[in-house]
Amino acid sequence: AMPRNKRAERLERQRRTQSRSRTKWIALGVGSLIALGIIFFIWQSTATSNVALGETTAIGSQVSNHPTETDIAGLQLAEAGKAGEPVLVWFHADWCQICQTLKRQGTVTALQKQYEGKAKIIMVNVDTGEARPYVGKYNVRGTPTFVLFDQHGRVVNNFSGWPGSPAVARYFDQVLAQQ
Repeated sequence: AMPRNKRAERLERQRRTQSRSRTKWIALGVGSLIALGIIFFIWQSTATSNVALGETTAIGSQVSNHPTETDIAGLQLAEAGKAGEPVLVWFHADWCQICQTLKRQGTVTALQKQYEGKAKIIMVNVDTGEARPYVGKYNVRGTPTFVLFDQHGRVVNNFSGWPGSPAVARYFDQVLAQQ
């Protein structure tokens, strides 16, 4: 039989060892959660900068303080069939990652140049007060959303997300072939 003091010392050592072990496991868990958070943040940052097929950002998920690039007059001409050519209206937002990527990469600008004199692309920022009626009228639920008008002012296509330049070129070509 062990003396009482020795047993108490042994139990105290076991308790301290278990406590240190528990602290190590907690620190490991917290460290793992922080690492996962950092990995998720980096993944989200790179994932949202890639323009994906059909990807949209929900309207109202953020509000822009700097609405830019809104051509309501151009939209009204397209609706009235007075633009003289097919018009692709790009509903965008300053906070939309996909929209910003399209702008940064010059994707839409390249299409504008390709169809210059045959069709035009105009932009409408969904966060401007003057755009709100059109957001509802054309059922814009996320950005980017595109509405294609023919030269007579009829909506011939309405799509959310970016389907890629070749698909948009096909939409333009189909409308131009019907002129």
